Amino acid sequence: MELRQLEALRTIVATGSFAAAAERLRLTQPALSHQIKNLEDELGATLLIRARPKVYASPAGELVLSAADRIFNEVGMIREHFPKSGSDKVASTIRIAATNLGIVYIFGDLCEAFLARNPRIELIFRATETSEEALRRVLDGSADVAFGPLPHEQSQLTAVTLGVAEHAFVVGPGHPLAASKFVTLTQLKQWPLVRFQPGSGSREVADRVFAGGGYPPIMMESNDAEFIKKVVGLGSGVALMPAFAMQRELRTGKLKLLKLEHESLNVEFGLSHRSNVQRKSIELLKALCVEMRGPTPRRITVASRNGHPFR
Repeated sequence: MELRQLEALRTIVATGSFAAAAERLRLTQPALSHQIKNLEDELGATLLIRARPKVYASPAGELVLSAADRIFNEVGMIREHFPKSGSDKVASTIRIAATNLGIVYIFGDLCEAFLARNPRIELIFRATETSEEALRRVLDGSADVAFGPLPHEQSQLTAVTLGVAEHAFVVGPGHPLAASKFVTLTQLKQWPLVRFQPGSGSREVADRVFAGGGYPPIMMESNDAEFIKKVVGLGSGVALMPAFAMQRELRTGKLKLLKLEHESLNVEFGLSHRSNVQRKSIELLKALCVEMRGPTPRRITVASRNGHPFR
């Protein structure tokens, strides 16, 4: 049994296909299949169920994956305790999963500060469509840390709260509601809504807001904040967005703010990692994030001077 075989198994299950895993590992598909076949022959068990639309682990495969997580955790600890000589060598790697929105507006500054302080620890970013996908990547072992909204229901993960982001509705300057500072749900339901896709923190807020009486007409769904702002700025519909993603447009007048009467819409955000993974590099990242956060979680409101809490 070899580490590369275990890494191959983990990657196939994480991606759900041999083709995607081969691309990620920079192997040919036959070479990847050969590694898995040799591992299955050695253990005398089928480790993968080759089904459609995705490949998944058999019960025996789940057992091997669980052991593999522990093995790679120990390997990571060993590498951190015995780094290669030479100041230009990478001593450790942290794989970070997060949405583009999160990295651009919040977590990129934390990562930049971490790299400046720890030049021998490499950060590898896994961009995800949703925050839920980022958590899944940590759970399946294809990422070490996830940045995103909190709380979540994953008992296998340890979470550190870093801040709270206010959400509010926005419209274009030519929209009939643009002159209003506060709106009611009744007013909002008269106009089509541009909303984020399921699995994002902003979508969870929207689901909570409209849980009682149902959504207004849905114009479209997207997780691309820049695209949403462009569509809304042209006068097409209303959007619910996090404060950190719309500060520039509010200052320049390209978007107009609408706060929901008698209700504050907030989402916590932070860092999550597997509770059974104890690595010095991850602890260093957590410590820096808490240091930059301060004694209490940072608050990003629509009144904040900028949407970058750690800059």
